[in-house]
This record gives sequence, structure tokens and C-alpha cells, in this order.
Amino acid sequence: MRKIEKRKFLNNHYDDTLEQLMEIMDALVQDVEKKQALNGHEKVKYLVFHRLLSSGYTGSHEISMAMSSDALYLDEKMSCVYWKPEIFYCGLENDMKQVRQILSKKYLRIEEYELLRIEQCLLSYDWELLCEFLSWAAARLIERMKASSLELEDEIQVLCGCYMDRLNVVYQEK
Repeated sequence: MRKIEKRKFLNNHYDDTLEQLMEIMDALVQDVEKKQALNGHEKVKYLVFHRLLSSGYTGSHEISMAMSSDALYLDEKMSCVYWKPEIFYCGLENDMKQVRQILSKKYLRIEEYELLRIEQCLLSYDWELLCEFLSWAAARLIERMKASSLELEDEIQVLCGCYMDRLNVVYQEK
């Protein structure tokens, strides 16, 4: 139920979120363009969105957005910026208040680690919604990359996942 309502909310705010993401994308593009001009940085093949697992514990809810050559994790010159997609995590505090109220009716004592686990589950659902959004927005992001002076591979992939985990391809363009 929460996921369905949140998806509707996000659909209504799609344009605002995309605009915010494009601003972050522009900063990343400028950084990579500088590196390519100065160092002969390799062609860009991947646009990667990493979920930082620590952000759930710290409450920062930041994700990293990076461009990489085909070496991906071996790319020592990978450019990265951080994005806090607040719209995806708004309402989390209210959801946790509801969880506490529901659980307090049934259980006398609730441990903080139990609540943290529930919060991590809610954050995982929010991450899934963010990945859906990225799959919709990916074509626009790649258009922005092509409109710049970046040197790109023939095939560009947009990847999404936890840092240093197996990444999922949410979009690819040849």
C-alpha cells in the first residue's frame, strides 16, 4: 500500500525530480569533461548510481552518481558526485511513527534495532522506486551526455545498485 501511494506521489513530482537530477548531472558532466581534456580520460561507458548503505544509518540518504569507462570498479579516474533525492525519502519519519504506534499496541517493548531493521526495509522499497525513476529518466540523462563534449563509447549503460555489489542495468543505448 505504501509503495503504491508513494509511486503515485512520485509520478506527480516527476518533472521537479528530473530537473534536480539534471542539475547534478551537469556538474558531473563538467567534471568528466575537465578530466578528459586534461588527462585524456577514457571514453565514458557507464552512468552509475550507487546506493550508499551507510546513508540509511546516518540518515543522509545520499547516493553517488558516477561516470566510468568500461573498467567500472577498476577505473581509477571515475568521476563521482553525490545526490540527495529527498523526494524519495520524504515521509519516512511519518511512516516510522505509524510503525511505532502499530507495534506499541501489540508489543510492550520494542527494541531500537528492531525499528532500525524496519526502517531499512522501508528504505529498500524507496530505493526500488528510485531505480524505477532512473529507468524512466535514463534516456534524458544520456541525451544530456551526448549534447556535451564528452567522449562516449558506442554503447552507454545506466547501472543502479549498492556500492561494490552487482549492479543492475536499468537502461542501455547503442
